[in-house]
Amino acid sequence: MGTAAKRQRRMSLQDLHGSLVQGKSVGTSVLQAAYTKLVSDQPLALLPSLQRKERAALKFQDASERARKESESRVRFAVLLGGFVREAQLPVVAEIAALASPEAGWKRYHWPQRAGDLVEYAEELYESGCGKTALDALQAALTVLESAGKVRDSELLSGDTLWVATLRSITSDLVAAHPPRKPAELPTVATVVALELSVCQETLPLYFRAMAWVFLLILWCSLRADDVQGLLPESMLLNGVGFSATLGKTKTTGPDRRVRDIKIFVARETSLTGCDWLSEGLAIWTTFSKPRDYLVLEAKGDWSGPTGRAVDPSALTLYLRHVLANLRGPLRRPNGQWVLNLQVRLYPNHLESYITAHALRDWLASLAAALGVPKPKPDRDFLGRWSIGSAGGSADYVRTSREVVQRVQDLVAKTLVTGKPRPYLEHQALDRLAEAMNLLDQNGAQVRAHHDILRKLPGAPRLGGEWPTFIPGAEEEELVSVHEPKVGSQSAAPTQPKYFITVSKHTGFRRLHLNGQCYVKPFKCRSVSYHDVVDGAQIDAICRDCKRRMRRETGEDPQEDSSSTSGTSSGTEAAEGEAAE
Repeated sequence: MGTAAKRQRRMSLQDLHGSLVQGKSVGTSVLQAAYTKLVSDQPLALLPSLQRKERAALKFQDASERARKESESRVRFAVLLGGFVREAQLPVVAEIAALASPEAGWKRYHWPQRAGDLVEYAEELYESGCGKTALDALQAALTVLESAGKVRDSELLSGDTLWVATLRSITSDLVAAHPPRKPAELPTVATVVALELSVCQETLPLYFRAMAWVFLLILWCSLRADDVQGLLPESMLLNGVGFSATLGKTKTTGPDRRVRDIKIFVARETSLTGCDWLSEGLAIWTTFSKPRDYLVLEAKGDWSGPTGRAVDPSALTLYLRHVLANLRGPLRRPNGQWVLNLQVRLYPNHLESYITAHALRDWLASLAAALGVPKPKPDRDFLGRWSIGSAGGSADYVRTSREVVQRVQDLVAKTLVTGKPRPYLEHQALDRLAEAMNLLDQNGAQVRAHHDILRKLPGAPRLGGEWPTFIPGAEEEELVSVHEPKVGSQSAAPTQPKYFITVSKHTGFRRLHLNGQCYVKPFKCRSVSYHDVVDGAQIDAICRDCKRRMRRETGEDPQEDSSSTSGTSSGTEAAEGEAAE
């Protein structure tokens, strides 16, 4: 910290405490007020705390852990693929012999020399009771290897007539021997209501509420499990229009895909109970401010919070089962208020395995279909981002997705609450749930009654109440879009605060700037907040140029800087400011 800041702090403390001989004492509130004034006048006083925060962050897990693991996995499987190609002595081996270095530890597998080898192997798999997709996977792997190995068309084993005919015949027998594929069982309306109430129930463990919010996002945004881990936390935004976030690396998006990233949306008034679950849940996740390229962290044993480590998408299934197993039933009071009945479990005795993560993804599209929403663009295909792959799908999605998705969400939520314009009937889903429960302990009728919360009389089945169930606060800014604030919004603060803080899109890194003096312009930044007073918990670093201006104002050497904080700044401050897309 600079000498001027140290001197100012020392003088402030002397004024507060006086001397021990005089016997003066000062309360904590006075000390805090003095510190706040000191920080407001000179943010350089925060540098020591920022340095400590940076050293602690170095001991924490890498923010790009998910991307790093994926890169390592890609390299590992590329090595295995090269081993298969080398073992088979495919034509490409001779072409790269002069460039390839010897590799140790090649995995040894027998490469088929003729179609008969493949037929015999397929017969063995069939006799051993393999799955109906096993041979298709074998054919796909064989095709990739021969393509990578540059095998001539006339020598392709994957296209051999005998092998292709055998593959079709055995696959047909395998499909016939397996029971027909059953669609995923949809969660009941009571499940969605209970998840909303759980997010807003402050007595529940914090991370339990956070995961309930995640599963509501899956329901209303038609997300896959790997989509959740591709959601960038720093992109999450809530305003008067609704919630939005960016999906980075997923099954269909990423740097190696035609669509690099895509956005998801939830309408602001989406609530079946009047509980503002969007705002409550986002506030919880905001407290988990570790910069990262994935959303869900590993839960602590008591679910009081995250450990800071990442989890695989497959772990979301386990978290879903934990949440469902402990989900309490919803209860509507005579005054119309929804609460949790802590004495009732919606999924008792291991019934939670009845609902899968894919069922959550299919919920909104299924209800939209039941309510007459057409599948072709621009309706149901936008819900799960299926329209991206169609002709011009990416551009069309970007232009119209928010309007279409939020319109369908509004229709589904309004129908469930009011029963209009046409009611949603879930008696078949309730019957199947009761049958599944009867297989466990013969309490299907009781469980069905706990899930059957749509009022029947008088009128159409509905949750009851007015639509919308709640009105967002008047202070919420109505943005034209996520990146284009209207004139008079936060980016044009009328009081001209002393500082503003920018938040990096990709890492969530928060940098302090002098308002009106820094070359980083707030109106070009994606995420900006204005402040007259800042503390160490609000920022991660100070803009390099603004830091020099602060030093000049206090009479210090502008070149003086700490090694740790200078390392966090770069020559691309504007990029840290996150210019609007």
